[in-house]
Amino acid sequence: MKKHVFKGALGLALALLTACTPAASSNAPCESVPPESAVQQPAAVPAADAGPLTFYGLEDGSGNGRGYYEILMREGKPPVLTCTDFEAAQRTVLCEQPGCAHTDENCSAFVQITTSRPRLLALDDRLVLVHGRVPALGQTPAVPARVEVREMDGTGSRTVFTFGANEDVGLYFAADKKHLYALIRTLSDGGSVLDARLLRVELDSGAVENLAQLGNPQDNILVVGVFQNHVVMKRIYEGGWSRQLPTDNWEQKISSQIHSLFFVDENGQEQRLFQWQQFQSVGFVFDQCCYVFDKDGELHKADFLTGEDTVLASFGPEWGTDFVDCPVKIGDTLILEMRPEGTLPGQVATRRFAVNTVDGTQVELPQQTLLEGWQQPVPILYADDRRVLTLWENGQYGLMDTSDFLAGSDAYLPVPLAQ
Repeated sequence: MKKHVFKGALGLALALLTACTPAASSNAPCESVPPESAVQQPAAVPAADAGPLTFYGLEDGSGNGRGYYEILMREGKPPVLTCTDFEAAQRTVLCEQPGCAHTDENCSAFVQITTSRPRLLALDDRLVLVHGRVPALGQTPAVPARVEVREMDGTGSRTVFTFGANEDVGLYFAADKKHLYALIRTLSDGGSVLDARLLRVELDSGAVENLAQLGNPQDNILVVGVFQNHVVMKRIYEGGWSRQLPTDNWEQKISSQIHSLFFVDENGQEQRLFQWQQFQSVGFVFDQCCYVFDKDGELHKADFLTGEDTVLASFGPEWGTDFVDCPVKIGDTLILEMRPEGTLPGQVATRRFAVNTVDGTQVELPQQTLLEGWQQPVPILYADDRRVLTLWENGQYGLMDTSDFLAGSDAYLPVPLAQ
């Protein structure tokens, strides 16, 4: 495997953690790093006994090691919470009331939905539902965004915080045992973004703290991961030259976009970690690394702490960067899904590879199923070092041992929904 320091690697700008911290010896000289790119050692976010941060992406459900929780949408009936219990290998509606029809607010599994499905986060000891802002006619919201908390069995529904009428909450989150971290945008009456902030909501009391004001609010900003005790965000902005292009020159504008990863330090200052250009590379954050797939078909591991850029694997330039996804990392194994550039879903089957992030070895995982009219890798609903919950044809859930899944087996334990 090729290794080198980030600076100049992949043509991307990356600042490494400096050697000088308040705990370092005063006699030890600090390595010279350009001030505009220096990233200081992340300081602890003041959240005592809250445990480590976890990132929650745009999945329909959420797992916490004991079960997989989701909001089941039902035709002609209100949505309900369900749980797939891993030890019991059972999928049930999250309601223990005998004879309950699961059709109204008297049911502990009942979920109130105005227009769109709330985001569901399964923490260790509670469920968190984030209901998005619902606009009415014009630009006035009929229902503001809010944070709902429940016990693990679905009971005890309570709204702990309601956002302002002109505040829009992002789709990606981070959380620890006690707090929800969310990206908030304040909108004008005309719908333009006035500011963007990183917010922390205390899940017991509903107390809210503004952690940072985030630079240019017109940029597209997303929560994309966690790094030590910090929330990692991505800012997508146009390269300087493209700002002069006509507004109808969208292809060139998009190709000039820069994707820049950063976190906010204890002083509320943005500290850049990594960046790449649209169509040149695509990156995915797991643990303390960004895994970058470039236009030449090379998969890189960029370690935020050590400053090493390692080429883990080479797949060839025919894959491009438009059809690459990395849905999950299981222990030291990165799951990579790709389709040749220029193809459409159904034309060519998407292929899935397991890449060892330590030594770069790779194997293709053959498990495929028929969903939405074409063959594709069996979707992974949840995965850890013990088990993988998968989705098969006709909506069948299947539990698999992680070792069997990574060995390419397609044998699974069916987990039907109990009626």
